[in-house]
Amino acid sequence: MSCMMHPETLFMAANLTALCGWIALTVGIVRRENHWRDRVAGWVFPLLLCAGYTLLIALSLPRAEGNFTTLAGVQQLFRSPGVALAGWAHYLAFDLCIGVRVAREVMESGRRRRVLGLLLPAVFFLGPLGLLLHFMMGGLSGRKPCTAGTQDRAVGD
Repeated sequence: MSCMMHPETLFMAANLTALCGWIALTVGIVRRENHWRDRVAGWVFPLLLCAGYTLLIALSLPRAEGNFTTLAGVQQLFRSPGVALAGWAHYLAFDLCIGVRVAREVMESGRRRRVLGLLLPAVFFLGPLGLLLHFMMGGLSGRKPCTAGTQDRAVGD
């Protein structure tokens, strides 16, 4: 990875960016302000992570050894600090988008916001498990991810 910043510094910056997005999501939920939930947590912070991901991939992937066709090839790719960091940014961005979507659907469906106390930590720490729990609880209405279908006021308790 030919970056001016040390990979560990970029890792911490990606984590801080994601954390700020989750804080914005929490503010939106607690204060029932869709702008914070949908625009700030659902657009601003994921786009920052996506921009970082794109830069890391552009700088690291061409020089990395490995491929996406076998498990051994993927393991080899992730030996590159830049590719591993890009993978982490990818994970952070997508989990934040799923968290925003889950929160929006729970709030707009009229279900109690308390259910988010179970779903959002599961999405935050174990992304697909949180999404699976949401599916099992009747979530995901088929709308586009992150911010589609937002309204001015949230519904919920």
